[in-house]
Order: sequence, then C-alpha cells, then structure tokens
Amino acid sequence: MLLASRQLVQRTFTQLHKKLAFSARVAAKHSSLAQENYFESAIERSFPEYSQFFTNNHILSRIGRTPIIKIADNVFLKTEGENPTGSIKDRVALYVLLDKLRNGIVEDGTRLVLATSGSYGLSMYLIKAVVESYFNISIGLTVVTPRNYSIKPAIKTLEKKPDVLVKEESDDDIFDSDVSRGNELIYVDENFDVAIRVAKKIGETENGVFIDQQHDESHVLSHQDTAEEIYHQLPDVTDVVLATGTGATATGLFRFMPASVRIHTRPANSGEIDGLTDPRKYKNYFDENRFFGYGTSFFTRTVASHYQRQLMGSGKLSVGLSTGAALSLVNDIRSKNSDAVISVISASRY
Repeated sequence: MLLASRQLVQRTFTQLHKKLAFSARVAAKHSSLAQENYFESAIERSFPEYSQFFTNNHILSRIGRTPIIKIADNVFLKTEGENPTGSIKDRVALYVLLDKLRNGIVEDGTRLVLATSGSYGLSMYLIKAVVESYFNISIGLTVVTPRNYSIKPAIKTLEKKPDVLVKEESDDDIFDSDVSRGNELIYVDENFDVAIRVAKKIGETENGVFIDQQHDESHVLSHQDTAEEIYHQLPDVTDVVLATGTGATATGLFRFMPASVRIHTRPANSGEIDGLTDPRKYKNYFDENRFFGYGTSFFTRTVASHYQRQLMGSGKLSVGLSTGAALSLVNDIRSKNSDAVISVISASRY
C-alpha cells in the first residue's frame, strides 16, 4: 500500500508540475518579484523536529514562496495558484497535518475527515500521501462535499484519482473508519452545512479525526508564512486585500503582518462565489473589527466575475472568482490613498 502511495505521490506531482510550468512562464512575463534570497520559512521554524522532512522532499519545496506579480501601478498579485495543487490550501494542509502529527492526534491508522468546497480536499490528499510515504505510516482520508460541488475543478480532480473511492451519504459503510479503505470522496445531497455535520459524525468514529477548518487555530497559524512572504517580497506594502471563507487567511494575515498594514475583505452570501461566505456565522477566530470596511458591502458574483475576466484577459493568468472579488476592493483603497501599495491574494488558479 505504501509503495502504491509513493508512486501516486510522484505521478500526482508530475501531472501538477506540467500545469505549474505554464503558470511559471506566465509569471516570469509579469515582473515577478521575489523568490531569491529566501529565509527559512515560518513553517520550517514551527516544526524543527521535521527538518529532514522538508529538506528531503521535492514536493514540499514547491509549497509556498509563491511569486508576487505587478498587475498595475503599486498593485501586486500574490499568486497562490503556483502551489502544487493550484491553491493556497496546500500551505494549510501541510501545517495542519504536521501539527496533528507532532501532537499525537494523527498516527498510523488514523482516518482524517474533512468537509470542503473543493481545494482543501485535494490539498490534504497530496500532503497526506507525502506524509505517509516519508514516515512509513498509513492514514485514511475522507472528504465530504455537497453533490452540486462535483463540477468544481478540485473535486473533479480528486474524483478521478485511481485510489479514491466515490461514495454517497446513503452508503452503509461511510461511518466505518477502517484506514484500509484508503481515500474516500463522499457526496451529500444537501448544502455545505450538512456536509460539515456528516464529516463531524464520521470523525467521531474510532480512529477518526475531524479537521475543523472553521475553528481549528492551526488554520490561522498556517498563514504566518503567507504574511512573512508578502512583507519580504513587498516591504512597502500598505494594504492587503482578499476574499474569505472561514476567515483563517484574513486572521492569519492580521496577526502576522506589521500593524501598519491594513487588511481588507468582505463577506459573501453562501453559495454565490465558490468557497466564500460570511465567517461571522462560525463564531470562530474571525473578528470583523480587525478588517477595514468589513460589513459595509458584500462580494457579489457579478462584480467578481468582471474583475476575474479583466485580469485573465489582460495577462492570460488563470485565477478564480475569489481573486476577482478581492480585486474589486482595489479601486476603493486607491481612491482614499493614491500612494497605497496593495497586495491582492489570488487564492487559487481556478
């Protein structure tokens, strides 16, 4: 099983690397700033006991340290789509899994369970396989998502993996946490809140560990790297704009960026833009008072789509709707401060 896991890791990375090669060429054409002279990353400092894990793994070297690209005067795109699976969630999955491994929550025979709208499931699939291969352990993975999310690129990619079993909420064995079942993708017929409830229930079974991205503090801590990279690449940054789902990225940036840097985001109505919502509903680590203009308006699909098309049309960059949403805040910031230096978080390439 572990040999098969290693082969899948290599095959998955080879496929992803081909996609990244095009993205890297595009990035090079757009005044990419900053991968040179990189300091030790925050995640490496956080897990010194795993230093060899980082040193000896080619896939991990591709996570983080993403380019920042000038797209307009004093406006720079932080291209998280350059991560191996094309999403900022690679950073999160790596930090969260290592944190649980170090604390003994995850061990040989554990089944990870998470509810996701897409990207996080694919990221955890890749990182879990890397961890299994390096540490010579077996970990199961169950990803729960609403049926209507099956059209999303990350979910479609996960569904096509040869070692992923696709199941329905009605299947009798979904609450059996036997690790030998490997990787599972479970569809529920209702909304994301139902997916979370089903995932929690599966996580309560023997050997199950529910990954609670709405409340687990490690999701916030994973973005110390993101914050430090932005400041290293763009020392004059005054403002960072992003879209938000759980609120972890925004909270991490607020916590780890200098106090002089303003963080901007807005809520979205659930289901209108993939992966976005109003994190206030989770009553978690997200505090709206930390973010400039939060609650004054909502991100909308129409506006996000406009800015997404504008960016993709001008530079042939591949970005998701959430990037378009974040871009929609730039003009307002510049109207109030013409000297603002703005970093836009592009969370994924789809």
